Amino acid sequence: MKKLSWILIITLLASCLSACGRKETVIYQGDTASTSDATDDPIRNLDYTVPGDKGTLTVQAQVDTSLAEKNAPVASLSRADFTDEGIQTYADLIFDEGSYSLFMPYDFRSIEDLTSACGAWEDTFKSYENFSTIPEYMIAEYYDATNVLATKKQDADAAKRVVETNGEMKWYINPYSERDDIGQFIPNQFCIIDGTISKEHYYLAFFKSNLFCRMVLYKQYCTDAIDFSTSNTYKAYPISSAYVEQNGGNSCSLSLTEAKQITEKYMQTLKITDYTIVQTLDAIRHPQHYTINASFAVEPPAEETEPATDSYLFYASRSLNNLSTLYTSETFSTTLTDYSNAEYDANGGFIFSADESNTFYGFESLTASIDSNGLSYLIWNNPMQVDTIEAKTSPTLSFDQIDAIAKAQIDFMSIWNSSPFDPLSIADCEYTVTSIEYGLIRISDSKHKSYSLVPAWFYMLKPDEAGILYKSSYAIINAIDGSIYNPFIGTLEPTDNSQTEKSPAPLQMCRLSIRGRCPIHASG
Repeated sequence: MKKLSWILIITLLASCLSACGRKETVIYQGDTASTSDATDDPIRNLDYTVPGDKGTLTVQAQVDTSLAEKNAPVASLSRADFTDEGIQTYADLIFDEGSYSLFMPYDFRSIEDLTSACGAWEDTFKSYENFSTIPEYMIAEYYDATNVLATKKQDADAAKRVVETNGEMKWYINPYSERDDIGQFIPNQFCIIDGTISKEHYYLAFFKSNLFCRMVLYKQYCTDAIDFSTSNTYKAYPISSAYVEQNGGNSCSLSLTEAKQITEKYMQTLKITDYTIVQTLDAIRHPQHYTINASFAVEPPAEETEPATDSYLFYASRSLNNLSTLYTSETFSTTLTDYSNAEYDANGGFIFSADESNTFYGFESLTASIDSNGLSYLIWNNPMQVDTIEAKTSPTLSFDQIDAIAKAQIDFMSIWNSSPFDPLSIADCEYTVTSIEYGLIRISDSKHKSYSLVPAWFYMLKPDEAGILYKSSYAIINAIDGSIYNPFIGTLEPTDNSQTEKSPAPLQMCRLSIRGRCPIHASG
């Protein structure tokens, strides 16, 4: 679990791979390629290169410069954590009537309960004439239960870690600490329910801490973490179209349209409103299979299995005035961490602040994985509510002003990336922007106590087509005042020279990206 958890952290931090250290063939057309917003045609084809001291920005993109004039809402937000009543309501909505009950993780059961559970599973297995037909989630649960039982018989402290319950579906306190031994955040409250949806077995889980709140609906039992969403074992990863084409296409029996319809059906069933699917991607994963014999000996999945492009990933986000927060690898982060003052241990891992002063509440988002059997998992992170719509359409800067800010940003990028932060600092970065998109960003105040939705321009980097697809931005610019958005911590950066005194996101990510490789596709 430790290895997988750390890989996940590295994967999430690797999104700058598409931005740094790669040379692109570009066409230089000067620094003034943009024309006035007064042009008759709002559709603009940008093709220019701007050199910096230690980096170069190339923009080759088409943009509708009128988007901000048409739609620029501003709203205030607040957390909308799941309540005890909400947990019961969602269970009622999603599960077949009378099919569901509280599921207490085996780690939190007594030795007596574990012994009983293992015996019950064995009795269930005996009813199968052919053990190959036993559902895998049953085998995985049994495997987990037997391992936990063996551990608790030998570890007195573990044996004492028991959560008492009367079967009520509500928040329970996690007896573990709020951070594990590698710095990954774990929930301090949880509730897991299992039942059937159209007679297929699923788990519905809720997790909460001061840094996140999430709902997870998933099919395959996870043995290496209480929170399925933090495990790499069954995670699907977005894959580039080039990789898919080179490796025989997507083997999912469902079409992309059919898979999207399944996602939307689950969103409707759960009454997840005011959300729009903003990104659909092919996905790759490592299939995991459990087997069991007549002696109740379980063969767990191999640690390394061949990856399969056999599913789709759907990303949905909040919409306001028919404008949505856009998907990037950063703006869908479940927790936010400021690494500008990060320290490293002897193994190159991060030393986190014990008081979590450098870590903040993550972004609101929804992710669904669909394979040939339907929904594999759905993760709804950090639900929020719109408290006040401050303006349906606010005054915005012209696109020429926005584009000028984007060009000037290369000077700050150059300074950040040439800083002697450590021996891994990267200079001479090439930023190639291939699309400019318009959407919403969630910003927080400096103390991360209040939140707002505002419109912004996204200068999206050309993705790496070799493997795992990271969709990252060169710059996200507030459409109202031109400030630069830092998606790694969810705040606005100043646009004057004072920001050069900081170590902001681009530096953080450039230096972090070379520490690890993609866990699925080594060349990604």
